[in-house]
Amino acid sequence: MSSLITKKQIRSFFSPRQKNSHKGDYGHLLVVAGSVGKLGAALMTAKAALRSGSGLVTLALPDKAYKKIPKGLLEVMYSPWPSHKLPLQNKTIVAVGPGLGTGKGAVSLVTRLLSFKGPLVIDADGLNCLALKKLKGLKERKFPTILTPHPGEMARLTNSPLPRWEGIKGRVTIARQFAVKHHCFLVLKGNRTVIATPAGKVFVNPTGNPAMATAGMGDVLTGIIASLIGQKMPVEKAVLAAVYLHGLAGDQLARKKGDRGLLAGDLIEQIPYTIKNIVKP
Repeated sequence: MSSLITKKQIRSFFSPRQKNSHKGDYGHLLVVAGSVGKLGAALMTAKAALRSGSGLVTLALPDKAYKKIPKGLLEVMYSPWPSHKLPLQNKTIVAVGPGLGTGKGAVSLVTRLLSFKGPLVIDADGLNCLALKKLKGLKERKFPTILTPHPGEMARLTNSPLPRWEGIKGRVTIARQFAVKHHCFLVLKGNRTVIATPAGKVFVNPTGNPAMATAGMGDVLTGIIASLIGQKMPVEKAVLAAVYLHGLAGDQLARKKGDRGLLAGDLIEQIPYTIKNIVKP
């Protein structure tokens, strides 16, 4: 049994901001991502989080990638590793994985982050690193964990062939089984993304379109999820809202631009307008 996410439902998750609020009220997200050849993935995650309302975002990059930071994204704070320790202190939430690679250093890093005492979003190479360690330490986490695999990453996580969960019923079943077994929130991306909770609830997202089948869209979703959780939206609501918002932003852009040529960067810039569209009466 699964439930379809609705716009009315998502609208109720957003509260007006207080006039006397400040950036510290809206979370400090640490994004651990990127490598020399995949710096863009990390930057898109960070920027998507800011466009989704995060108060502060710090991007931790490998030393070699840190030296290649472009000058355009001025609002993000940066921290190189391993020359510096990961700046985990006072972080509301951590997102790890986009563009990280799967070398020994990356695998060790993801393993260590499982001990972070707060919500943790794992995407892309973070998931692949987790699969290489046979999911060791995942179930034992005492804080919310959100995994966001596409079908290929899900196959690696479950060590099973893709055809096992073709069709919405199969995807609902595998998502629920995995989320309950490993005590995590599971976002199985694709046409009609499926979200499963540790309690066994399953939701199906109605938004999104083929124009979004392009590089970087998953990195953007990771930033939105982490941002909403960091803003103190309850985790289940934040995951549902982020997935719905991500797809709706893509739908709004597709109506303007058509079913091809949409960039992840276009969607990032659309996020504030889509949130406004959702929350308006």
